[in-house]
Amino acid sequence: MIRNRMLTIALFGAMLLVSGIYLFVRDQQAQVDTTRWVSAQGQVVDSRVRGSAPSVTYRYTVGGTIYRLNQIWLADAPAFAGEAEAQAFVDDYPVGKSVTVHHDPDDPQRAALILDQPVAYSGLAVAVSGLLLLGLAFVLRGRRTAGIAKG
Repeated sequence: MIRNRMLTIALFGAMLLVSGIYLFVRDQQAQVDTTRWVSAQGQVVDSRVRGSAPSVTYRYTVGGTIYRLNQIWLADAPAFAGEAEAQAFVDDYPVGKSVTVHHDPDDPQRAALILDQPVAYSGLAVAVSGLLLLGLAFVLRGRRTAGIAKG
């Protein structure tokens, strides 16, 4: 029974570790990728709170093509404490407001309003959780081995 539990914990820990590393690397690549990006003027066409997350839709024109997007941050959005905090953010983006849209010159539909977001640590937190679970599995294994040696 303890062996099955130990194996389950180890597998779950390994899965979290790999997933966390993937998320962290993906977020880091997204941040680095923006160094060549350019900007265009856009306009907010919709601004609201959905649950406890802000949603800002804007349009902008590049090379005669009109784009409409709601990507505020390039990577994962930061967590908001609740609807009031999200609303305070949305209040800075009223419908009709002129905004600067940062976009990839090779793919103008790949864009965001905010690029200078702090490093996303969610992937790192997931990876650390995985390491802790792997450590717990090894501790359980050590206890099991010690119990067998005593018995």
